[in-house]
Amino acid sequence: MEICHLNAFKDNYIWLLLFGSDVIVVDPGEAKVVADYITANHLNLRAILLTHGHNDHIGGVEELLIFANVPVYGNCDIAQSNKEFVDGDIFTVIPGVTAEVITTPGHTYDGISYFIACDNEKYLFCGDTLFAAGCGRVFTLDFPLMLESLTKIGQLPLETKIFPGHEYTLNNLKFASFVWPNNQDITGRIKHETLKLKDCGITLPTTLVLEKKTNPFLCTNDEDLQNNLSKLSNITVNSELECFIQLRKLKDSFH
Repeated sequence: MEICHLNAFKDNYIWLLLFGSDVIVVDPGEAKVVADYITANHLNLRAILLTHGHNDHIGGVEELLIFANVPVYGNCDIAQSNKEFVDGDIFTVIPGVTAEVITTPGHTYDGISYFIACDNEKYLFCGDTLFAAGCGRVFTLDFPLMLESLTKIGQLPLETKIFPGHEYTLNNLKFASFVWPNNQDITGRIKHETLKLKDCGITLPTTLVLEKKTNPFLCTNDEDLQNNLSKLSNITVNSELECFIQLRKLKDSFH
């Protein structure tokens, strides 16, 4: 399996899973860029995976279904799955390759992520639940639910390669450095990701082992981080949930 990306809108990524001449598309918010790529490279669209129902992730689905009538998987309304996915569901995305569903609500209630093991590698497509060095906004306002979803992701194998839906890495790292200034891994990562973005035009994918060192939203049990947040928010932060809530509130207004 090869993975490539297409740019959409300001900072969206549409992920393509390539199996020879067959392709699976993740979160096609825009149809034309996908159809043009498939046509130019003589590919066969086989399936569409959706992580949640926001238009910048599903806006191209209906047009692509005219282009090729293929299965659409997900828990949002536009998906064509025969049932609502639950944690641990496994389905075949292409002969010989299966995806495990991880329900990851919080950003939206219909959020799911796809864990795929293929060619001795592990991949996670998580939409807007987890970003490099950050996480999605909690539009549901259900902070415990979002923290639970992030905790699920945090329990995956450390070598898992993570493919979020947006290029937010440098901004997220600036925030991470603000709330966790003693973390030298964040300082080093800022330099690395800055060069990577300049040279490659993209910082993704990331890995779970890197996120667990530098992503404050996956480290809400860290005492140093909690102490910093207590000072920044002027309240006592002494639990993972309170740490997550204060992180998300600060991030929502961070510039």
